[in-house]
Amino acid sequence: MENLLTYIIQVNLLLAFIYLGYHFLLKSLTFYNLNRIYFLIGSLYAFAYPFIDFKSWFAKNEVLDSTFFPEFLTAFQMPDPSTSQITLLDLIVVELGLFAVVFFIKLIVQIFSLLRIHMHSEKSIWQSYLFRNVVFPIVPFSFFNKIYIHKEQHQETELQDIFAHEIVHVKGHHTVDILLFEMILVVCWYNPFVWLMRKAVRQNLEFLTDQQVLNKGVDKQTYQYSLLHVTRQGVAVGMSNHFNFKTLKKRIMMMNKKRSSKLELSKYAFLLPVFLIAGMSFTVSKAENNIEKIVDKSKQTTVISEPLNVKMKGEVGELLKNTIGTDIISVDTSNQEKEYPLLAPDFDRKELEGKNLHFEIDGKLVSLDEFLEFPRTEIYGVDIYKDKEEIRKKIGKENSEGLFVMTSKKKNSSNDKQMQTQDFIKRLKSKAEIDPDKKFIYDYDGKILSKSEFLAIADENLKRLTHMSGRSLMKVKYSSLVSNWEEYEGVIHAISLQSEEKFKEQTAKVLFIIDGVEKGIGSDLEDLDPNDIESMNVLKGENATTVYGDKGKDGVIEIKTKKNKNKEVVVTGYKSKENNSDSVDVKTKGAVKEVIVTGLKK
Repeated sequence: MENLLTYIIQVNLLLAFIYLGYHFLLKSLTFYNLNRIYFLIGSLYAFAYPFIDFKSWFAKNEVLDSTFFPEFLTAFQMPDPSTSQITLLDLIVVELGLFAVVFFIKLIVQIFSLLRIHMHSEKSIWQSYLFRNVVFPIVPFSFFNKIYIHKEQHQETELQDIFAHEIVHVKGHHTVDILLFEMILVVCWYNPFVWLMRKAVRQNLEFLTDQQVLNKGVDKQTYQYSLLHVTRQGVAVGMSNHFNFKTLKKRIMMMNKKRSSKLELSKYAFLLPVFLIAGMSFTVSKAENNIEKIVDKSKQTTVISEPLNVKMKGEVGELLKNTIGTDIISVDTSNQEKEYPLLAPDFDRKELEGKNLHFEIDGKLVSLDEFLEFPRTEIYGVDIYKDKEEIRKKIGKENSEGLFVMTSKKKNSSNDKQMQTQDFIKRLKSKAEIDPDKKFIYDYDGKILSKSEFLAIADENLKRLTHMSGRSLMKVKYSSLVSNWEEYEGVIHAISLQSEEKFKEQTAKVLFIIDGVEKGIGSDLEDLDPNDIESMNVLKGENATTVYGDKGKDGVIEIKTKKNKNKEVVVTGYKSKENNSDSVDVKTKGAVKEVIVTGLKK
């Protein structure tokens, strides 16, 4: 809903710009054909530009793929669908949609009115003009290639001017313009500039038609008197090209107006780059929102993982690179949330001086000068901590107003190498399997207990008892909970009977996909070893139903196991020129379960 509302705002902003450009620069010009093109292309551009990546026209961007890796399966909990709430944004979009339906029904009614007139008319010919002769009085009008007139109410001289006028509408396909802006009004009924634009489009078509009629040699004064007489008779049809008495005064003024100088064509040349730049600026203004959406998305995906470093794409990446020196942001996807994440910006020395702030680079406390002078190109990521108690646990400083933690690319690279192969998870049957000589962190339902408190809990209340070891697992999950986490040799994790029942209840309707195969809704994963999990992804809401249909309405968990990592080998074979054989000689290393021949080439 939020994306839809953003799109609506962007479209209507540019539609407003388009009308204002016409009103202040083009309205008084006699280049009616150019004005028509301006409205058509401008309105279509307004609906299309939010989807255009302008930055990709000028720069080539590379995107790094990222994968979520779970710490352990038992940490996953699918939110209860019943807790979803209707937001104010949802109500706004629904209200806009309901009124759009009302205006669409009104448009359908107008079409049926035209159909009624058509049914009460018959084919006729006057001189060389084909038309539909209506049985009751109406204001003459045209719709696509049909001209509708109640012939009996007009004199011969009037008919000549009427047909000369309406045939221009027909040959110019002006009905397309009318219908297009009627549809735009349906979806943008709340925008006052759209109502004004709709009126301006119709008015411009009449100016264009009058100009082309007079260019054929029709007497100007006689034609104007005919307009005055014709527009006072019969019923007018709203959705058509018809004689309109309300705009007659303005039309006569424009017919008598001196033709605009060709120098004034420069106004169109001026508006083109203005609207391109406006479109780019509206799109680029979404950069900060896109960054926030990435963080929000990481919170919605209930997977515990290491901090995720994301290389930003397109306009966002360019904006970040130009303003803060890097297009990589660090997203903390763990359950331990900081007050807010930070990206390594250009710090203002004046804002940092005179405050009780502390600065850390690669685990070492440094001065403000050292922090600010660190080469920007060597920065991997920066985080800010503002919670005083959390800062005290990290660096032992009391009443600190903020802690700036910087990680260099060099440090991050070495940390990654040290942590790659150290993690493992082992399921325990009982507390008797816990090594009493080792120092563990004891986690019970997310609460850190002492060893004695944990061991005092009855075995029947310890569900999914797990021994976890590995620096990366401990750092992500427990560094903010246990100040001296590095001193421990692992984690003993368990959940209570109540949490186990709640977990089963929450996943009872969840669809599980393991290695691309549907395991059904509410599948039992007791036999799935957490150590066998390569990656896990959680889909919710529209993301789930789009991929898996109605089966995914209550959530989907996609699990990829390590067993499936090298399951398939794809081989391209070549026919032998000597014996025309179709056989393929395949040499593989390791356990290969299946060989797929994708095709034989001559």
